[in-house]
Amino acid sequence: QAWLLAGQTDRAESNLTAALALRPGNVELLISRAIARASATDYWNAIDDLNAALATAPERIDALVLRATAYRYLDSLDLARQDAERAVALDPMDPDARLERSLILWRLGEQEAAIDDWRRILDIAPESGAALVAAENMKRLSAPAEE
Repeated sequence: QAWLLAGQTDRAESNLTAALALRPGNVELLISRAIARASATDYWNAIDDLNAALATAPERIDALVLRATAYRYLDSLDLARQDAERAVALDPMDPDARLERSLILWRLGEQEAAIDDWRRILDIAPESGAALVAAENMKRLSAPAEE
């Protein structure tokens, strides 16, 4: 994680791969390596790691949200939506799951549903990072269009 914070995604991935050689299938290490890979825009390999993590821990909301994000970046919106919907179903109060779902819904043209998620995030977790993004998105909607 220190390598990720330092912007050294290659080193982070290399260290996590070495750690996984010692602890194959470790869910935390798989998720961490997926984050490193996604940070390097290696989304398909990140998804492979998240698939492996979810095979062992199918109710890990963080892994579902991360995989939904990776699918969204790959423009696989149906797969992204499935993961985001599952994450929200597992914990309707998770602001990150709702935020990811809202971003996917927006891209799918379901703006009202996305706005509903943003409002819900502001209600359930007003101090969260997800709430900051939701508030910014709501602010953009209310701003006059630039000419």
